[in-house]
Amino acid sequence: MHKVSAANMLDKVEPHAKRLEDAADEMEADGIGGHLTDGHAAVLRRMSACMRADAAHGKLPSVYRDADRLYASAEPAKLHPGTVAILNALK
Repeated sequence: MHKVSAANMLDKVEPHAKRLEDAADEMEADGIGGHLTDGHAAVLRRMSACMRADAAHGKLPSVYRDADRLYASAEPAKLHPGTVAILNALK
């Protein structure tokens, strides 16, 4: 069995985490996804941090869960009624 160390995982993950942060920076510069907590850019930064944390523990990142949130790009009033019900149930 191949032994995996945290250093190996960090080296593998870092370029991807950095690209997520770069994408978040570019989106914000263009006025996209700027909501402080639920914006697309904020989510990308949390994904990046999660990947680095997993890698630091010697785990290859494979799943990102963000408090079981369902993200939507439209206001709830413009969403399908079933989606609105799901969003309300998650609050």
